Amino acid sequence: MQAQPTDKTQLELSLTYQETHHQQNSELDAAYSPNLLGQVKFSYQWTPQLTLGLTGYYVSEMQVYFDPTLKNPDGSFGRRINGTNSKDYFVMGANIRFQDWLTRGSFVNVRVNNLLNQEITYPTYLNNSWIDRGSVGEERSVMVTVGYEF
Repeated sequence: MQAQPTDKTQLELSLTYQETHHQQNSELDAAYSPNLLGQVKFSYQWTPQLTLGLTGYYVSEMQVYFDPTLKNPDGSFGRRINGTNSKDYFVMGANIRFQDWLTRGSFVNVRVNNLLNQEITYPTYLNNSWIDRGSVGEERSVMVTVGYEF
């Protein structure tokens, strides 16, 4: 959904729901595949030279890998690898852009990712099974871009 509530504001919302199952066992959710993904974007054109923006991303829980070759205590085969599923998370970002700040075409952009410094973890993967509680996502970061458009 896209909306323009006023001449100076824009809003975008998107939501994806999926049910992906393991190829060999349809009762299992597929590894590394969230059921729900959401995105929101909001921008405000304060002046012709100054734009403010907010973003938000939601990712639901993800499962660790199911390995059909792993032996179970009862003699059967197939189980998830040792590790922790990821928790769901919501990450916000903010952006400020100054256009034509020195001369026409010059700009400064300041972007803050993971504005609220949320803890993000990804499920354990086959190549990093030693990280049994999952790998850690990016914490808050700031990026400043200075450029010239011609």
